[in-house]
Amino acid sequence: MKFEKIHNKGQAQVFRNQYLEYLTKTHPVVIWGMYLPVVGCLPFYGASRFQCSVFTIAVVFILGIFFWTLFEYLMHRFVFHWAANSERGKKFTYVLHGNHHKFPRDKQRL
Repeated sequence: MKFEKIHNKGQAQVFRNQYLEYLTKTHPVVIWGMYLPVVGCLPFYGASRFQCSVFTIAVVFILGIFFWTLFEYLMHRFVFHWAANSERGKKFTYVLHGNHHKFPRDKQRL
Protein backbone atom coordinates (compact mmCIF):
# COMPACT_ATOMS: atom_id res chain seq x y z
CA MET A 1 0.00 0.00 0.00
CA LYS A 2 1.40 3.38 -0.98
CA PHE A 3 0.83 6.35 1.29
CA GLU A 4 1.38 10.05 0.85
CA LYS A 5 2.16 12.64 3.50
CA ILE A 6 1.55 11.76 7.14
CA HIS A 7 -0.74 14.23 8.90
CA ASN A 8 -0.18 14.46 12.63
CA LYS A 9 -3.27 16.55 13.24
CA GLY A 10 -6.82 16.19 12.02
CA GLN A 11 -8.92 13.28 10.83
CA ALA A 12 -9.44 11.47 7.60
CA GLN A 13 -12.92 11.45 6.14
CA VAL A 14 -13.69 7.80 5.51
CA PHE A 15 -17.31 8.08 4.34
CA ARG A 16 -19.30 10.87 2.69
CA ASN A 17 -22.34 9.94 4.76
CA GLN A 18 -22.20 11.73 8.12
CA TYR A 19 -23.92 8.87 9.97
CA LEU A 20 -21.49 6.24 8.68
CA GLU A 21 -18.64 8.61 9.48
CA TYR A 22 -19.92 8.95 13.05
CA LEU A 23 -19.96 5.15 13.46
CA THR A 24 -16.26 4.92 12.62
CA LYS A 25 -15.22 6.90 15.70
CA THR A 26 -14.91 5.82 19.30
CA HIS A 27 -13.17 6.80 22.51
CA PRO A 28 -10.17 4.65 23.52
CA VAL A 29 -11.85 3.75 26.83
CA VAL A 30 -14.52 1.83 24.86
CA ILE A 31 -11.91 -0.72 23.80
CA TRP A 32 -10.83 -1.28 27.40
CA GLY A 33 -14.47 -1.51 28.42
CA MET A 34 -15.08 -4.29 25.88
CA TYR A 35 -11.99 -6.43 26.42
CA LEU A 36 -11.27 -6.19 30.15
CA PRO A 37 -14.54 -7.79 31.29
CA VAL A 38 -14.04 -10.67 28.85
CA VAL A 39 -10.39 -11.20 29.81
CA GLY A 40 -11.32 -10.97 33.49
CA CYS A 41 -14.39 -13.21 33.44
CA LEU A 42 -13.38 -16.04 31.12
CA PRO A 43 -10.77 -17.54 33.49
CA PHE A 44 -13.34 -17.62 36.29
CA TYR A 45 -15.91 -19.09 33.91
CA GLY A 46 -13.45 -21.79 32.83
CA ALA A 47 -12.64 -22.64 36.44
CA SER A 48 -16.24 -22.77 37.64
CA ARG A 49 -18.04 -24.24 34.63
CA PHE A 50 -15.42 -26.66 33.32
CA GLN A 51 -13.42 -27.24 36.52
CA CYS A 52 -10.16 -26.20 34.82
CA SER A 53 -7.07 -26.02 36.98
CA VAL A 54 -5.12 -22.82 37.48
CA PHE A 55 -2.29 -24.33 35.39
CA THR A 56 -4.67 -25.10 32.49
CA ILE A 57 -6.15 -21.62 32.61
CA ALA A 58 -2.67 -20.05 32.66
CA VAL A 59 -1.50 -22.17 29.68
CA VAL A 60 -4.64 -21.41 27.67
CA PHE A 61 -4.30 -17.72 28.54
CA ILE A 62 -0.67 -17.59 27.37
CA LEU A 63 -1.51 -19.55 24.21
CA GLY A 64 -4.39 -17.15 23.56
CA ILE A 65 -2.04 -14.17 23.83
CA PHE A 66 0.40 -15.87 21.44
CA PHE A 67 -2.23 -16.77 18.84
CA TRP A 68 -3.94 -13.36 19.07
CA THR A 69 -0.58 -11.65 18.50
CA LEU A 70 0.13 -13.94 15.54
CA PHE A 71 -3.35 -13.29 14.12
CA GLU A 72 -2.92 -9.52 14.51
CA TYR A 73 0.46 -9.65 12.77
CA LEU A 74 -0.83 -11.74 9.86
CA MET A 75 -3.90 -9.53 9.42
CA HIS A 76 -1.77 -6.38 9.50
CA ARG A 77 0.82 -7.79 7.11
CA PHE A 78 -1.41 -9.45 4.52
CA VAL A 79 -4.87 -7.87 4.77
CA PHE A 80 -4.42 -4.31 6.06
CA HIS A 81 -1.49 -3.65 3.72
CA TRP A 82 -2.90 -5.47 0.73
CA ALA A 83 -1.63 -3.85 -2.46
CA ALA A 84 -4.87 -3.35 -4.36
CA ASN A 85 -4.94 -2.62 -8.08
CA SER A 86 -8.57 -1.58 -8.50
CA GLU A 87 -10.09 1.64 -7.19
CA ARG A 88 -12.58 -0.36 -5.15
CA GLY A 89 -9.77 -2.36 -3.55
CA LYS A 90 -7.80 0.79 -2.76
CA LYS A 91 -10.86 2.34 -1.13
CA PHE A 92 -11.39 -0.85 0.91
CA THR A 93 -7.81 -0.89 2.23
CA TYR A 94 -7.97 2.86 2.97
CA VAL A 95 -11.18 2.47 4.97
CA LEU A 96 -9.85 -0.63 6.73
CA HIS A 97 -6.42 0.67 7.70
CA GLY A 98 -5.00 3.32 5.35
CA ASN A 99 -6.57 6.23 7.20
CA HIS A 100 -4.56 5.15 10.26
CA HIS A 101 -1.31 5.64 8.34
CA LYS A 102 -2.39 8.98 6.89
CA PHE A 103 -3.55 10.31 10.30
CA PRO A 104 -1.67 8.19 12.88
CA ARG A 105 -2.53 10.45 15.83
CA ASP A 106 -6.28 10.36 15.32
CA LYS A 107 -7.42 9.31 18.79
CA GLN A 108 -11.02 8.65 17.76
CA ARG A 109 -10.25 5.93 15.21
CA LEU A 110 -8.53 2.91 16.61
